Amino acid sequence: MKYVELERHLQSAFEGFSPVYVIGGADAYLRQSACAMFKGIVSPEYADFNLSIISHGQGMSSVVDALSLYPVFDDVKVVVVPDVPDKISDQDKNLILSYAKEPNPQAILVLVGDTKSVTDFAKEGKLTYIDCGKLDENAIAIEVDKLLSVPPKKTIEKSALRALVEKTLGDMSRIVSEVTKLRSYSGDVITYQDVELMVAPDLEFAIYELTGAVSEKQAEKALEILDVFFKQGVRGHTLITMLYNQYRKMLHAELHKTDDAEALASMLEISSKALYHVRRVSKNYTQMRLKQAVDYLHGLQYSILSGKRLEHTAVHDAVLTLLNI
Repeated sequence: MKYVELERHLQSAFEGFSPVYVIGGADAYLRQSACAMFKGIVSPEYADFNLSIISHGQGMSSVVDALSLYPVFDDVKVVVVPDVPDKISDQDKNLILSYAKEPNPQAILVLVGDTKSVTDFAKEGKLTYIDCGKLDENAIAIEVDKLLSVPPKKTIEKSALRALVEKTLGDMSRIVSEVTKLRSYSGDVITYQDVELMVAPDLEFAIYELTGAVSEKQAEKALEILDVFFKQGVRGHTLITMLYNQYRKMLHAELHKTDDAEALASMLEISSKALYHVRRVSKNYTQMRLKQAVDYLHGLQYSILSGKRLEHTAVHDAVLTLLNI
């Protein structure tokens, strides 16, 4: 089940609920929001009795014990484990799966974790999985509208929303933070200019912008973006590594440009949004030029680590060299 489907699902009759839900996915804000929706099922007046937050460290046997109790003056009891670890022990798995086979009909278990092992466990046990991966732009627009509907109500231009999504790479935690800031300093309508002025680009987005400017031979823009990195305290060696990783991804994107986008994104261990930017820039190069850039940056990394080059000057030289490859 996608995150965007959860609210409607929880508004349905209690009989339609699953005994165990697993909340996973990369977006921390969405995981917290999904967890809050489950907590909202319980009547606030009796939440002390019917809502239990139990750390994984307290033991899954404590969780199962809490689930066995019937709700007090309410129809449902919710037990949340907010910190499911990277690896779930076989003992814990067996406890959860055994409970799921014979659950308390008036209780819901909610497990929260952001790792692949949690996702795999949900599939293995045929548990209801809530996917809190990054939202697409339409879904983000709905979430932003909710944030802006709180009095004093405001709206956001489509171009401003698109810029906000790009600068934050669609991360809802950052979007919520930036929307809060934009509400305070913008007028009734948040404009594209507001976002450009007030929202600093995610470093990953900034590296896309830097390589894009370099690929299009826009030297002045490339140096301006480089200055953003330095103002944010990014070390020269870190920046060289980011450039190396980016050009390596671009080379793979060109070598596998006929491959399925989802498969390629998985191979490169990046999101589909990130793959879009990688491919957008890689199209400006031939495979030979990308190979030259990768080899050059790899050599420059070694020179910095071995003390043959200073970090700061190496970065400027790198950008100027890449402009001419």
